[in-house]
Amino acid sequence: MAKTVKMCDIDVNIAARVFEMLNPGQVRSFASSKWPSSWCYIQTDTEPRKLIYPEGWYYARGYFTNRRTTTCETHQKIKMMRSDGVSWAKKANYAILIS
Repeated sequence: MAKTVKMCDIDVNIAARVFEMLNPGQVRSFASSKWPSSWCYIQTDTEPRKLIYPEGWYYARGYFTNRRTTTCETHQKIKMMRSDGVSWAKKANYAILIS
C-alpha cells in the first residue's frame, strides 16, 4: 500500500531546498552536511510575504518553520537572512501562517 508524507513533516533541510526551488533566483538555502547545525540558514532579499512556501511551512519572525503545522510533534526552523547578513526578524517582525 502506498504511503504519503505531509510536507510539514519533512526534514527542515529538505523543506528548505523545496522552498528554494519554489522561488528560483530569490531564495538560497545553506545547510551543513551534519544535522543539527548552527549555521543552517536561508538567504533572500525578497520580502517574506512575497515568497511561495511548501505546504505546512511558513515565515515567523525571522524563521522558516513548521511549528504550528507538523503532525509528528517535532517542529523545526531555519533562520532567514538577507544577503547583507541582517536577519529578516529585524525588518519583518510578523508571521505568515497559511492554512
